[in-house]
Amino acid sequence: MPAASPRDARPTAIVADVLPLVRAGMVRALEPCGCEVVSHAADALELVDLARRHRPHLVVVGTLGPPSPAEVAATLRPLATALVALVPPGDARAVAELLNAAVDVIVTRAAEVETLTDAVRRALAGGRWLDPAVMDSRIDLTADVGLPTLTTREREVLALLQEGRTNRDIARQLFVSVPTVKTHLAHIYAKLGATNRNEALGRAVALGLLP
Repeated sequence: MPAASPRDARPTAIVADVLPLVRAGMVRALEPCGCEVVSHAADALELVDLARRHRPHLVVVGTLGPPSPAEVAATLRPLATALVALVPPGDARAVAELLNAAVDVIVTRAAEVETLTDAVRRALAGGRWLDPAVMDSRIDLTADVGLPTLTTREREVLALLQEGRTNRDIARQLFVSVPTVKTHLAHIYAKLGATNRNEALGRAVALGLLP
């Protein structure tokens, strides 16, 4: 992970997309957050090279060429403190893969600048967030696998996971103990074939299980 910066230092950022106009929109969204955009990238290889050179606090990545967004995110994960990804509307498979790659925040590529600004603030604050608009359209991945059946409580826990809540937060929200939350999570992981939160969220998004 990047070395700690002085408290008064502006967070540094790299923006990446194949389209200059989209990159300009990213820069505009970062302005209210006080970020210093240190570089732009138009393809995946350039982005990774720049991230290795600058070790930014934040990377905002949109559509790039190969490799896949998830592969790029996995490479970037140790090079930046926070990752924000923009995905095309309705691409649930990409969302699932990015969640599995531990991307912090995912926003639809059709989002307003203000939505991206809010997403960046969440990422810089150490939060994890999935833009609800990303969930509007889903692909059907249930043809080859049985659709898991989650209880009402498990769905509530899953929804709170989507908001980036901790186990303690979830326990307070649902008026249960932390061990009970852990039990619900174990059941969710087992039903979704997941081993951690990111995998569970990715699987749930792909299957359309989140509200």
